[in-house]
Amino acid sequence: VLWSRHAVERQRFRQRTLQSLTPVPWEESDLKALKEVVFAHLQEEVFRARYGRVYNSDVPVPEKMQRFAQIGKEVANVPFEELLRELGGRDFVDWLQICARMNSVRSDQQFRSPASCCIQYKHFLDPARPERGAFTEHEKALLAELVVAHRGFDWDTVAQTLGTKRDAWQCFLNHRRASRGGRACMWSKKEDRNLLRVCREIGTESRDVLAARLSTARPGIAVLR
Repeated sequence: VLWSRHAVERQRFRQRTLQSLTPVPWEESDLKALKEVVFAHLQEEVFRARYGRVYNSDVPVPEKMQRFAQIGKEVANVPFEELLRELGGRDFVDWLQICARMNSVRSDQQFRSPASCCIQYKHFLDPARPERGAFTEHEKALLAELVVAHRGFDWDTVAQTLGTKRDAWQCFLNHRRASRGGRACMWSKKEDRNLLRVCREIGTESRDVLAARLSTARPGIAVLR
């Protein structure tokens, strides 16, 4: 088969550039290694913070050495959540360092990015990760009440009040999907008046906020009326 020069160049580009940019699937062994790396990183950071306070104090050197070993034993028994709290929360995890450690233990030359490590951990390993299953009927009923109570504004508060390990985005999507049933219904004069009133109050920037403020089964797309 004769290949043109441009076809050969495209093939080389795919092999040398695009293939290296393709995300590598995460295996179970990768997730296990990531979990161990994150936990070890948190332990090291907490140990460094605790011993730093001792090292910078006026404690005699022999006592500093004794405290060094003691702090190491203490940190080894600290639970994950307590390590996070001591560091200031999940937003203070250094994913650049975790990424570097993950890549240092890999032998296949397939590197992970800091964003990839962060996403994989938060979605699959974090003890506080959101629940991923379908909403139960009880959750749907309670969510509908909370949306009305908070008038479609504060989805973070809605998710927190729901109390079933759902995040704000999940609550928003579930409510939006549940509201699609009223798309083809005729609008009543009362709904028209309410729509005009809400538009005057909050403007027309967000269709979904408008739909939530109407407290009806109308989806966001319907308020284009």
